[in-house]
Amino acid sequence: MSAGVYTIVCEKGSSFRMDITYTNNDGTPVHLGGFHARLDVRRSRTTNSRLIARLDTDNGHIQIPAPETGEIVLAMPSGETIDLPEGDFFYDLLVWQDITQPDMSMNREVVRVIEGNFVVRSGVTQL
Repeated sequence: MSAGVYTIVCEKGSSFRMDITYTNNDGTPVHLGGFHARLDVRRSRTTNSRLIARLDTDNGHIQIPAPETGEIVLAMPSGETIDLPEGDFFYDLLVWQDITQPDMSMNREVVRVIEGNFVVRSGVTQL
């Protein structure tokens, strides 16, 4: 299944939250029990370009609150979005699970869920 393409807009200095429901082609939710997730925002579409932001399940900026529903929550507090540079960037969201094979070796199963542009916009009013 190909990754969905979506433009994410993040407003500098505002709390950021985006809820995603990851589903199969037939619309049923993908069970995300045991999965991890990471979203990198970069200046260009290459892995060696400047990293603007990283959201993942390890740093708490990505949560999978109800694995059976396929729900993925992306979030950053306003104190972190204020430090993001304004501009148009690129992102993709990967989910993965590590599977132990019968020979006890590990296999990482990775899926790109969505990808696209990540736009950081500045506001006028500040608190």
